[in-house]
Amino acid sequence: MPNEPNPLEEAAVPAASLQHEQATRLPLQRLFRALTMKQRERVSAFTLAELLVSVGVLVLLTLLATQLLNNAATIMTLGHRQMDADSQARELFDRMAIDFAQMIRRSDVDYYLKSSTTANDCRLCNRQRGNDQIAFYSTVPGWSAITGAQQGSVSIIGYRINVSGTTLSNRLERLGEALVWNGATSDTRSDGRPASVIFWAPLNPWANLTTNPFDIIGRDVFRFEYYYLL
Repeated sequence: MPNEPNPLEEAAVPAASLQHEQATRLPLQRLFRALTMKQRERVSAFTLAELLVSVGVLVLLTLLATQLLNNAATIMTLGHRQMDADSQARELFDRMAIDFAQMIRRSDVDYYLKSSTTANDCRLCNRQRGNDQIAFYSTVPGWSAITGAQQGSVSIIGYRINVSGTTLSNRLERLGEALVWNGATSDTRSDGRPASVIFWAPLNPWANLTTNPFDIIGRDVFRFEYYYLL
């Protein structure tokens, strides 16, 4: 009998060919996948120009935020200073209103005021250069310069700007010194002057503000000037 083709051999040839094709195709698929992954990596990465632009934008935003914070802090600081100045001025005017309301207005009582010319009814009134000073009798309690205690219903009240070279310079002071009402006391100060007359003590004379007739009433008030409304 002639040699007949063996079905098993015929079936094995396509199988071998198929296996060879698959063996050739697998490396190509792997290479294609590797190239695709590299392309994806290249697409998802940032270039140097993009990094520079991003850093520049970040720096610009940081500078803008810093500038906004600095401006906000400056505005808040100025606002607080304005509030402090307003509160000090309000407290000062309230204290002056009380002192002026209880001022002793009599022809036989002296006043320490400023005047363009020497007034006949004010022997202590004269011209004042720079910051003004004022002193008068008022029925408010004050500190006694002799005993250091708060006593008396009549006091010499005065206002002036401290012009000494100390840390209290350029601040508004208030004088509140208790006196004897009749003005005929024999008590004297350390310098020998009577304790019942208007007397401006030396600049910065106190060692303890709580027992001294002078006190700082406006720490940020550096100018004091008044006018007369006729």
